[in-house]
Amino acid sequence: MNVLMICNSEYQLMNGINIKYHMMQRDTVDIIVTIYRKWGKPHYSEEIARRLQETSLFRRVGYRVEDRPGFKKYWSNRERGIKEGPTLPEALTNTARNKLRDAIQKHTQGVHRFYKMLDADTPLDLKSYDRILTQINNAFINELYAQSKKEAWGTKWYVLDEGTGSYWFHDIGKKGTPADGKYLYAMELAQENENIKEQIRIPQLDPREHDFIQLLNRVFAYEPDDVDLNHAVILFDFESVVMPDYLKRHPILCKTLLRNTYKKHQRQKRLYEERLRLFGKIATALPESRIYVKFHPGTAPDRLHDYDAYENVRRVEGMDCPWELYACNHGMNHVALLSAYSSAVLLYDYVVHDEEDHVSVMFNGQDFFPGAGTADLPFEQMVRVWHAAKPQVRIVPQSYDTFASEMHRVRRFLAS
Repeated sequence: MNVLMICNSEYQLMNGINIKYHMMQRDTVDIIVTIYRKWGKPHYSEEIARRLQETSLFRRVGYRVEDRPGFKKYWSNRERGIKEGPTLPEALTNTARNKLRDAIQKHTQGVHRFYKMLDADTPLDLKSYDRILTQINNAFINELYAQSKKEAWGTKWYVLDEGTGSYWFHDIGKKGTPADGKYLYAMELAQENENIKEQIRIPQLDPREHDFIQLLNRVFAYEPDDVDLNHAVILFDFESVVMPDYLKRHPILCKTLLRNTYKKHQRQKRLYEERLRLFGKIATALPESRIYVKFHPGTAPDRLHDYDAYENVRRVEGMDCPWELYACNHGMNHVALLSAYSSAVLLYDYVVHDEEDHVSVMFNGQDFFPGAGTADLPFEQMVRVWHAAKPQVRIVPQSYDTFASEMHRVRRFLAS
């Protein structure tokens, strides 16, 4: 079988490597790493791709072609007070160059303009693949999908587990790009859809499989540390963006041209404030516990100090390493995993074969996050199924009224 994987996050890349290593040993598999430019790492995808190529696991390895940092990047840095990056003239020049390059290459290279292969300038023969595994709504995927259907390649498109969204979102990219099947860890949590003809379970990561774990460590350039997580609490921060200052300063624009952007940031602002309030209560309720915060890989640098006010809270280092790989490198006996809207906590038991004792606490719902609205109802449905499977070790507080008693359960578990 001839397969192409397009991986848009560290988690999705880890899953693609897992599938190739354990399920497609005899298949011909190519891979493109399309993780967007990280903070302070302009060539991030290329660096990962080169380390991945050194493993010789895949036939060909490619990476995302990055734009030059343009005006959007300049403005974002300016609003955040970040001094690094392009000057205004450089940003405007880069934006113009990006637009011109994209217009020319769209006609000369088509979808090939989005990536570059490490081994040669020869692009991939995209028509040759029996299956393409991915899931992300961007121009590359949407154009590639449309072209495959228009030219009747006969390629089957499969969702490659990208977190909880992959369990209820049944399109490969934008709406109207239905998948033929899915590669998932937790089949039990997947919501049914008539378009999905096949669901394939991805094997769990096993900390005892040292060769494979070391391979992943090399790809993600992760060097295990000696942090003791036994009897600790781990808070999983979810990605949120604080409203930019320019939206605060222009109320007229916020009600007209930037109305949708403003509403999105208003929701993010409420979730951000409610998250800090909740995690602050947790830190206060567990004063004698060692508490670690695992930040989302997309968290901006100016958000990394949100918890500095709490003396018992520390940061989990190695943000570019998927949490599941981090866990495989550490013994975690009697650990409490706490979060709100986190794929890492909800899917942990399904992704990692962990024989150590741990409890998971998931805060969600209108009582804790009244600003969430109805957009997260699919996630809440997953939480109900997840909780019902193991209610003894999966805790879902319903309100702040039950918060104290649930934290008492966590304290008893950590002390046992």
